[in-house]
Amino acid sequence: MPSVVDSKEWKEMWEVSNPKYKPVSASTLQDTQIPQEAERVRALQIEFLKTKRNLTITYDGGANRRRESYYTIHVTTPAEPATAADGDDGRRPFLIEAAAGTGFSHTGQWIAKQMLQIIRRIGEGRFSAVSSDSTGNTKMCRRLLSATIPTILDLPDPVHHTNLPIKNICALEFFEDVIANLRRTLTFFAHSDQAVNVLLEVRIEMDIGRGLESIGTTRFGTVTISAVSMRRCLPALREVCTTGRVVVEEVNYLFVRNTPATLTFETQLNQFIDVTLPFVKALTCLESTHSTIADVFIFWCAIGASLKKVLSNPASGIPTSVRGEIRAIFNTRWRELFEEGTTADVHLSAVYLDPDWRDAAVFRDPNPLATAAATASGKVGKSSKSESNRADGAPEPAVTHPVIARRVAARLMVILKGEVTHGSDPLLRTDDPARQADIINRFQLQFRAYARNDYPYNSIPWEDSQSVLQWWTTLRSVRAADILATLAIKLYAVVPNSMADERTASAFTWLNSVSRNRQQLSTMVSQTQIRQYFRARAKARPHADPKPSVKFCEIDSRLRDDTSTMNKSTKRQTSAQFKANGASAEGDGDVDDGSMHPWLDEKPDHCGSAVLFDIERYIDLDRPELLGFLSSDPVDSEQGVELEPSLNTPLRKARGDVSPDNVLNVS
Repeated sequence: MPSVVDSKEWKEMWEVSNPKYKPVSASTLQDTQIPQEAERVRALQIEFLKTKRNLTITYDGGANRRRESYYTIHVTTPAEPATAADGDDGRRPFLIEAAAGTGFSHTGQWIAKQMLQIIRRIGEGRFSAVSSDSTGNTKMCRRLLSATIPTILDLPDPVHHTNLPIKNICALEFFEDVIANLRRTLTFFAHSDQAVNVLLEVRIEMDIGRGLESIGTTRFGTVTISAVSMRRCLPALREVCTTGRVVVEEVNYLFVRNTPATLTFETQLNQFIDVTLPFVKALTCLESTHSTIADVFIFWCAIGASLKKVLSNPASGIPTSVRGEIRAIFNTRWRELFEEGTTADVHLSAVYLDPDWRDAAVFRDPNPLATAAATASGKVGKSSKSESNRADGAPEPAVTHPVIARRVAARLMVILKGEVTHGSDPLLRTDDPARQADIINRFQLQFRAYARNDYPYNSIPWEDSQSVLQWWTTLRSVRAADILATLAIKLYAVVPNSMADERTASAFTWLNSVSRNRQQLSTMVSQTQIRQYFRARAKARPHADPKPSVKFCEIDSRLRDDTSTMNKSTKRQTSAQFKANGASAEGDGDVDDGSMHPWLDEKPDHCGSAVLFDIERYIDLDRPELLGFLSSDPVDSEQGVELEPSLNTPLRKARGDVSPDNVLNVS
């Protein structure tokens, strides 16, 4: 707030603390000093980024209160092999620019032009990924960038994408009534202070900590969070409505105790929560700056496992036709994220390059009658016992999941060719055709050895404290693994989401408040860049876990507390902790107060119906370890539920015997 420096109190403060210092005027600070410092910060950012590889560029659109449209552009540094003691893995987002869009048509080509200007200032070969939401123009921009610069992976933002199935489910006719009743109830409490205070009194008596949470227009999974808050407050709502202390307009009958209507509403509420909560839990985890491409795939597998468990349970009461619609929604969004276009098998490749997932039982065994096998270059051959390439003539180990291995090999070959022709890594980049052929041949041999868990991959020790990235970084110094290790490092170093832009948008909203609605875009950007740069340098988390959590039960969130089945009586809340916010938005000022038309009123395309989950062709959704990723409580190992494999906790177990006929022919 530059204007504060003209205040009498500001000047008096400096006279007392340092009489020799004469503070400048607000106009000098705003028009000269802040822009100059912001320009210096931008120059420092660019020079720093020029020293890095495997950078990720992200972007998102917005507008300030002056109706000046813009696209924020961030560049995030890669994860480093060595995690600092304060939990910092090296990823650091930089707001490079907010490209002014007023007066321009925001086509994919226009956005790509703004992005390319920044990419070329830093160096094309230094970028490894681009991420954004998947609106028409932003999706087109990603495709243009990855086509122009082959080293760049096209990564749809998983948080935005994980929110899309929730919108699809909300649009199903089966859930229209429960969502409409939820919104009517929230609207009533948003406009009645008296009802809020009555509900608060009863909540305190019943030890219900938080009240209703309104449906926001911008928060991810907001309607599910509101439904969970409704379920949490249902006993209190029934008490106040049954006794007549509160009469909720239009829907009061839903909260009269011991009536068919209230039981039906509770059933509908539970059904809606059961089928949408897995998505909300997953996106809560995937918002992290520490998440990896592999995390995205694993959490979506966990969503599929959770949905299958719900939909296969006759006690859920969900009709067969609705179950088919939900499966089709999942299948459609899965294909968009993991199997279509330039994104196909990128996430699967990252998972496969974690040695503990390579042979995991989560992957379904291939059809034993299948005879086709493919080379890493995509050529098809006969599946049989391969001739040994070992000097001692000993038989080579078998590939546990050859179908998965072939898919991964084909995708990694595409990534490798991009690095060879357009990258900046001296190990891979070359214009010499002979050396290019040698690199490709070495990759085939290295991938073949990895798929079989052969030397050198079975000889490099893996410490308990090591991450996948650290393990591959060690292997990069081994000539028999250096090519594959370089590709693995790339996949685990990039950031799979565009949450940096979401956080900057929140900073813009804070700076560009109603009282400062005349603030220019350039002022917002300069202040945010300075604030972001120096906050990152001063960041310190002395008590942070050096290894970030990936399971939902390890995340400190209110949603976890609301959905946990553990005994909550150990920490009884005092009356001061009970908020009188009958329908608060909990951090989002845009609430559905009945006068707005939020995204719930939109009707996305119907996805059809499906009998099965498509991913069960190669993923076993019945594996208990998948459910552990989205559980609100730590899984009790005594119940026979396996927590492993985990992306952050490597398995230490012997590999099971497999048929020697299951081999990957990459010779």
